[in-house]
Amino acid sequence: MADFTPGPFHIDSGTADRVGEPFIERVLDAKLAEAAVLIEKQAAYGPHNIGRPPHGISPQVALVVRINDKIQRLGSLLSAGTTQPAGSEARVDTWGDIANYGTIGTLVETGQWPGVEGGDA
Repeated sequence: MADFTPGPFHIDSGTADRVGEPFIERVLDAKLAEAAVLIEKQAAYGPHNIGRPPHGISPQVALVVRINDKIQRLGSLLSAGTTQPAGSEARVDTWGDIANYGTIGTLVETGQWPGVEGGDA
């Protein structure tokens, strides 16, 4: 397989050969679906729920709290056994939310989240 260059990034041919194009496409599809949710939520809630959390805590600490809430929810969903079948929407959505909080954390840490130092207004 040749080098794989979907969108703005590059995957060298050795890596692409080892994982295969179908896997790369599944990952990109999942990430794009997560990005669509993040963008929709950003439009609905705005940046300040992250950039200006209550009680004087940092955006990073607020994100840790939110991620922990999602992890606890996921644990409850997984413990529910047969009432939550594998791949249920609630579980898939929760995994996506955790991934998006990781993206938000990356943007906060690099000063690219609106409303934090160095972020776009």
